[in-house]
Amino acid sequence: MTHLLLEAIRDLLVLETEHTLFPSPLEPGKRIRPHGFIGDLPPKRSRETQGNDFPFILIRGGVGQDELVEGLEKTTINISIVCGIWVPREDSVDQPESGITECQNLVDRCRTILKLNDVVGLKFKLLLPLSWHVQEQTERTLPYYLGAMETIWDAPSISKVLELEDSGYGANEG
Repeated sequence: MTHLLLEAIRDLLVLETEHTLFPSPLEPGKRIRPHGFIGDLPPKRSRETQGNDFPFILIRGGVGQDELVEGLEKTTINISIVCGIWVPREDSVDQPESGITECQNLVDRCRTILKLNDVVGLKFKLLLPLSWHVQEQTERTLPYYLGAMETIWDAPSISKVLELEDSGYGANEG
Protein backbone atom coordinates (compact mmCIF):
# COMPACT_ATOMS: atom_id res chain seq x y z
CA MET A 1 0.00 0.00 0.00
CA THR A 2 2.89 2.39 0.77
CA HIS A 3 4.18 1.99 -2.79
CA LEU A 4 0.80 3.14 -4.15
CA LEU A 5 1.12 6.28 -2.04
CA LEU A 6 4.71 6.89 -3.19
CA GLU A 7 3.67 6.56 -6.84
CA ALA A 8 0.64 8.81 -6.39
CA ILE A 9 2.72 11.58 -4.78
CA ARG A 10 5.46 11.31 -7.41
CA ASP A 11 2.99 11.36 -10.30
CA LEU A 12 1.14 14.37 -8.89
CA LEU A 13 4.28 16.40 -8.22
CA VAL A 14 5.87 15.60 -11.58
CA LEU A 15 2.66 16.51 -13.42
CA GLU A 16 2.12 19.75 -11.51
CA THR A 17 5.75 20.93 -11.83
CA GLU A 18 6.06 20.33 -15.57
CA HIS A 19 6.19 24.10 -16.21
CA THR A 20 8.44 24.85 -13.22
CA LEU A 21 11.92 25.01 -14.76
CA PHE A 22 15.39 24.94 -13.20
CA PRO A 23 18.96 25.10 -14.57
CA SER A 24 20.19 21.98 -16.36
CA PRO A 25 23.61 20.69 -15.27
CA LEU A 26 24.13 19.03 -18.67
CA GLU A 27 23.10 21.85 -20.98
CA PRO A 28 24.38 25.27 -19.85
CA GLY A 29 21.79 28.00 -20.21
CA LYS A 30 18.89 25.57 -20.57
CA ARG A 31 16.16 25.19 -17.94
CA ILE A 32 14.36 21.87 -17.45
CA ARG A 33 11.54 20.41 -15.37
CA PRO A 34 12.31 18.29 -12.30
CA HIS A 35 12.71 14.52 -12.62
CA GLY A 36 10.62 12.35 -10.29
CA PHE A 37 12.09 9.37 -8.43
CA ILE A 38 10.92 6.93 -5.76
CA GLY A 39 13.27 5.60 -3.08
CA ASP A 40 16.63 6.85 -4.32
CA LEU A 41 18.35 8.51 -7.24
CA PRO A 42 19.50 6.19 -10.03
CA PRO A 43 23.02 4.78 -9.54
CA LYS A 44 25.89 6.74 -11.03
CA ARG A 45 27.61 4.67 -13.69
CA SER A 46 30.40 7.12 -14.45
CA ARG A 47 31.68 10.60 -13.75
CA GLU A 48 29.91 11.79 -16.91
CA THR A 49 26.49 10.86 -15.54
CA GLN A 50 27.04 12.69 -12.25
CA GLY A 51 24.51 15.46 -11.85
CA ASN A 52 22.20 14.39 -14.67
CA ASP A 53 19.42 13.65 -12.14
CA PHE A 54 19.14 17.34 -11.22
CA PRO A 55 16.70 18.97 -10.77
CA PHE A 56 14.74 16.25 -8.97
CA ILE A 57 11.90 15.41 -6.62
CA LEU A 58 12.63 12.23 -4.66
CA ILE A 59 9.83 10.49 -2.77
CA ARG A 60 10.93 8.21 0.09
CA GLY A 61 8.85 5.92 2.23
CA GLY A 62 9.34 6.29 5.90
CA VAL A 63 7.72 5.07 9.05
CA GLY A 64 4.19 3.74 9.15
CA GLN A 65 1.99 3.24 12.17
CA ASP A 66 -1.20 1.33 12.93
CA GLU A 67 -2.98 2.36 16.12
CA LEU A 68 -6.35 2.33 17.81
CA VAL A 69 -7.93 5.76 18.22
CA GLU A 70 -11.20 5.80 20.15
CA GLY A 71 -11.74 2.14 19.27
CA LEU A 72 -11.07 2.60 15.54
CA GLU A 73 -8.00 1.41 13.70
CA LYS A 74 -5.98 4.26 12.17
CA THR A 75 -3.05 3.91 9.76
CA THR A 76 -0.58 6.71 9.07
CA ILE A 77 2.44 6.74 6.79
CA ASN A 78 5.30 9.25 6.98
CA ILE A 79 6.77 10.17 3.61
CA SER A 80 9.88 12.28 2.97
CA ILE A 81 10.12 14.42 -0.14
CA VAL A 82 13.61 15.59 -1.10
CA CYS A 83 14.07 18.32 -3.70
CA GLY A 84 17.41 18.88 -5.39
CA ILE A 85 18.55 21.53 -7.83
CA TRP A 86 21.79 22.52 -9.50
CA VAL A 87 22.89 26.10 -10.08
CA PRO A 88 25.98 27.00 -12.18
CA ARG A 89 29.04 27.16 -9.92
CA GLU A 90 29.78 30.77 -10.84
CA ASP A 91 26.25 31.75 -9.71
CA SER A 92 26.59 29.60 -6.57
CA VAL A 93 29.87 31.23 -5.54
CA ASP A 94 29.00 34.81 -6.49
CA GLN A 95 25.38 34.69 -5.35
CA PRO A 96 24.79 31.68 -3.09
CA GLU A 97 21.29 32.95 -2.36
CA SER A 98 20.31 32.22 -5.99
CA GLY A 99 20.64 28.45 -5.39
CA ILE A 100 18.89 28.63 -2.04
CA THR A 101 16.08 30.67 -3.63
CA GLU A 102 15.71 28.20 -6.52
CA CYS A 103 15.61 25.25 -4.11
CA GLN A 104 13.14 26.98 -1.78
CA ASN A 105 11.00 27.68 -4.85
CA LEU A 106 10.81 23.96 -5.66
CA VAL A 107 10.08 22.99 -2.04
CA ASP A 108 7.37 25.67 -1.80
CA ARG A 109 5.86 24.58 -5.11
CA CYS A 110 5.66 20.95 -3.93
CA ARG A 111 4.18 22.04 -0.61
CA THR A 112 1.52 24.14 -2.34
CA ILE A 113 0.64 21.30 -4.72
CA LEU A 114 0.18 18.85 -1.85
CA LYS A 115 -1.91 21.24 0.22
CA LEU A 116 -4.18 22.00 -2.75
CA ASN A 117 -4.44 18.27 -3.61
CA ASP A 118 -4.52 16.82 -0.11
CA VAL A 119 -6.04 13.50 -1.20
CA VAL A 120 -3.90 11.41 -3.57
CA GLY A 121 -4.45 7.99 -5.07
CA LEU A 122 -8.16 8.34 -4.15
CA LYS A 123 -7.48 7.08 -0.62
CA PHE A 124 -4.50 8.81 1.02
CA LYS A 125 -5.13 12.07 2.91
CA LEU A 126 -2.39 14.55 3.79
CA LEU A 127 -2.36 15.38 7.51
CA LEU A 128 -0.84 18.33 9.33
CA PRO A 129 1.76 19.18 10.49
CA LEU A 130 3.76 19.46 7.29
CA SER A 131 7.39 20.45 7.86
CA TRP A 132 10.05 21.57 5.39
CA HIS A 133 13.55 23.07 5.22
CA VAL A 134 16.35 23.94 2.81
CA GLN A 135 19.84 22.65 3.61
CA GLU A 136 22.51 25.19 4.47
CA GLN A 137 25.17 25.32 1.78
CA THR A 138 28.90 24.88 2.18
CA GLU A 139 31.69 25.11 -0.36
CA ARG A 140 31.70 21.29 -0.37
CA THR A 141 28.05 20.98 -1.49
CA LEU A 142 28.06 23.68 -4.18
CA PRO A 143 26.66 23.82 -6.86
CA TYR A 144 23.96 21.42 -5.58
CA TYR A 145 21.15 22.55 -3.30
CA LEU A 146 18.79 20.30 -1.33
CA GLY A 147 15.52 20.86 0.48
CA ALA A 148 13.13 18.43 2.13
CA MET A 149 9.60 18.04 3.41
CA GLU A 150 8.25 15.59 5.96
CA THR A 151 4.64 14.59 5.35
CA ILE A 152 2.15 12.41 7.21
CA TRP A 153 -0.64 10.58 5.35
CA ASP A 154 -3.81 8.93 6.58
CA ALA A 155 -4.17 5.58 4.81
CA PRO A 156 -6.88 2.91 4.73
CA SER A 157 -6.29 0.43 7.52
CA ILE A 158 -5.66 -3.22 6.70
CA SER A 159 -8.86 -4.29 8.48
CA LYS A 160 -10.91 -2.01 6.18
CA VAL A 161 -9.25 -3.54 3.13
CA LEU A 162 -9.93 -7.06 4.43
CA GLU A 163 -13.58 -6.19 5.16
CA LEU A 164 -13.98 -4.99 1.58
CA GLU A 165 -12.46 -8.20 0.23
CA ASP A 166 -14.64 -10.37 2.50
CA SER A 167 -17.75 -8.55 1.28
CA GLY A 168 -16.93 -9.54 -2.30
CA TYR A 169 -15.47 -6.19 -3.34
CA GLY A 170 -12.35 -6.86 -5.37
CA ALA A 171 -12.76 -10.64 -5.12
CA ASN A 172 -11.63 -12.79 -8.02
CA GLU A 173 -14.53 -13.75 -10.25
CA GLY A 174 -12.86 -16.87 -11.64
